[in-house]
Amino acid sequence: MYIFPPNPQWKIDYAREVERIQWVFSVALSFSHIGSTAIDGLYAKDCIDIMGVTDNLKLIRRYRSQLEAIGYVYKGAYGIEGREYFSKPLRKVHLHLYEKGDANIDKQLKFLRLMQDKPALVHEFNVLKQQFHEQFPDNKAAYQAAKTSFYLRLQSMDE
Repeated sequence: MYIFPPNPQWKIDYAREVERIQWVFSVALSFSHIGSTAIDGLYAKDCIDIMGVTDNLKLIRRYRSQLEAIGYVYKGAYGIEGREYFSKPLRKVHLHLYEKGDANIDKQLKFLRLMQDKPALVHEFNVLKQQFHEQFPDNKAAYQAAKTSFYLRLQSMDE
């Protein structure tokens, strides 16, 4: 099983992890809880996604060793140009760092706003996630790919 029912602990874990991350940086970063664990009532993988936004992404690279010291693994852009990506395997966390103005910031925040403002979308996505999980119980890549059309539809929606 790789998706789980909504859990109020996710928001607590997000806040604690942001405190740890902020301790590392001496540059200004703003943080947002993104992804499925950020949305009330939504099933999710038990993974906290954190988006950090900075004025200068190049400065962030200087903190790589400090992030590694608190358990993060550096993955570079990891397929998304303009991003610095770190993952933490114990208490699974994905840290996505962007520079202000990057289009991925708006994309992530739009997903959150739409889902938070439209409970019918949360219900629809829960049904899809459970269906795809049953259809692909041992294939996370196929599960992820099956959700793509839902994400694309949201990106085309007006808020």
